[in-house]
Amino acid sequence: MANCEEPKLRGRGHKYCATHSAETRQREITQIVRRKRERQFGVTHDEFLALLSAQAGVCAICGDGNQGKRQLSVDHDHATGALRGILCDRCNPMLGYARDNIAVLRAAIEYLTTRSG
Repeated sequence: MANCEEPKLRGRGHKYCATHSAETRQREITQIVRRKRERQFGVTHDEFLALLSAQAGVCAICGDGNQGKRQLSVDHDHATGALRGILCDRCNPMLGYARDNIAVLRAAIEYLTTRSG
């Protein structure tokens, strides 16, 4: 980075070339996500990786991995705060929209079963 021969970006506060500036920004974003996860759920990055490894790196509900998209999220019980697992950005909000209510999810299954082609 400091020894990089590429021209530096112009403007106030730029220390790196375009390539290294982008890498620096990505590292900052990664750190922000890790700190937020630890503050919000009390899960360190190592604990998150262990949970993810226990689930073979995929969503606990649908089995999809992150496939280069958004990172998988920590799921927790809103009533108790207990961690339940790691979910993708489709399954995690699905549980939230259903208010973690099993009856609502069963009704959704019944609806799909009776009304699908």
